[in-house]
This record gives sequence, structure tokens and C-alpha cells, in this order.
Amino acid sequence: MKPDSDGEERDVLEIQRTSPDLMCAWHWLTTAETRAAGVNSLFTTLRQSVRPIDSDARAALGRLLRDRACITRGREVVRNAHQYGWSLAYTLAWLSVSGGNSVMPPWVRHQFPQAGELVRNLRDVPCADPACGWCRERHDAARELKRWFGFAEFRPEPLDEYGQPMQQAIVEAAMRGRHSLAILPTGTGKSLCYQIPALSRYDKTGALTVVISPLVALMSDQVTGLEARGITCAAALNGLLSMPERSDVLDRVRLLAEAARRSRRGSVPRGAARAAGDARGAV
Repeated sequence: MKPDSDGEERDVLEIQRTSPDLMCAWHWLTTAETRAAGVNSLFTTLRQSVRPIDSDARAALGRLLRDRACITRGREVVRNAHQYGWSLAYTLAWLSVSGGNSVMPPWVRHQFPQAGELVRNLRDVPCADPACGWCRERHDAARELKRWFGFAEFRPEPLDEYGQPMQQAIVEAAMRGRHSLAILPTGTGKSLCYQIPALSRYDKTGALTVVISPLVALMSDQVTGLEARGITCAAALNGLLSMPERSDVLDRVRLLAEAARRSRRGSVPRGAARAAGDARGAV
């Protein structure tokens, strides 16, 4: 964690200036162990303050999670924060930049698997509290439709057996993580049925969604349409791409695909493991 260049040191000092709560939380979470004296000295120097007391750190955590996660899950995390340590520190780091094209590095997910679990629990598991603005906003299919595509409502037809638009029912099921088989007529908005859940989950957790389509032209049209709306986290991969084009697409999704592969194989590059060890060691 020691800054190894002037540029990195400036970045850290900028975080301290713009987000003192984040630095406070990192200081507290990463120095619970007695062997972390070097990390404690580093943060004490950067923050110009000793290790925060528990109440101050938990207050900072609460402010960091406000409007970034479910308030119910957030309270649970703050209450049990002392159990998470580095995993929660990496979770907070990702949350501070989430919403763009940032993903949690595969070695972090392997070395600290609880970090990925924390992200999912905080942002992708809806609660029943009507006062939770995060869940009411981010787990509502109609609001996600409006947020991503600007439409006020789903297509009114066809309807399901309960009189609900099938498009909406399919999106809601997918957003809840349910296995679904959806069959719709041509021209009834099938694409939104996977685009909305995919975009919503990517925004909340950085998760990768793979869409398999036999229609090459449709792939290109859909990606072009998303990019026209300012959505740049989608890419099409097919046999008609040139080698440079294919390489560019693979580079855009490599971190996400690698994270999924590493979690299945339970392996991590030796260099990444060593970097994780260095980060936890003394300065």
C-alpha cells in the first residue's frame, strides 16, 4: 500500500482531501491486527491522525454506504464491520468508483472472496424496508427502464396470466436472479428483457452478462443503440470481426471474464498473490 511514486502519493493525498471518510474507514479496517503497525504508520502519516476510534470509523462507514447501498444491509455491515477487515476495505474502494467501467480485480475476488459477497449483499439483494431509497429505486424494474432507456412504462402487450405486461414480468424475474424461459412474438421488445437486468446488475455489482445470439446484425445494432444512449459497457463478439477488432472487444471484457474464471478454478496468478501479500505487510 506504500505509494511508490510521486503520482501515486498525490492520488492518495487527493483521496484524503476529497473523501476523508474513505481514508478513515481504510485506516480502521486495515489495521485491526497488531502486525499491521507499518500500515498504521502509513495511514497516520497520510491522514495526520492516529487510528480512528470505533465509533468514528463506524460513523464514516455509514456515511460512505449512504445512497450507495441498501440501508438495511448497510446497517448490518457497519454493525459487523470489525469482522470484515481488508475485504470491506476493498469493497469500499470499488464502491467509490462504481457505476463506470470499473471492475473489482480478479486477484482481489480470489484473495478476499468476501469482498464480492459484500458487494452483492449490499447492492443486489433487495430489502423490504419502504424507507430504503436504494432498493426502491435500483430494484424497481420500471425505474430501471426509465433510467437506462427513458421509457415511462413497459409495452402494454402481450399480458401474462395476471394481467401484467409480459415484458415487465420477465425483467422483474431476471432482476431477482430467477431462472426464466421467455417466449415472445417478434416486435414485442425481447431485447430489453435481458438488457435491463444486465445493465442493472453491472451497475450494481460489476457483473458480466453473456448474451448468445445467432443474429450477427442484431448484435451490432444493439451495441450501436446502447452506445448512442451513452452506454459503453457493452460489446459484440462474432466471427466477422477482424483480429484487431476482436482483440479490442476481448480487452474490454477481459477483467470481468477473468474474474468469473478465477472464481470457478480457484486459482490466482503468483504475482497477484504476492501483490496481495505485499499490501497486507508492513511498509
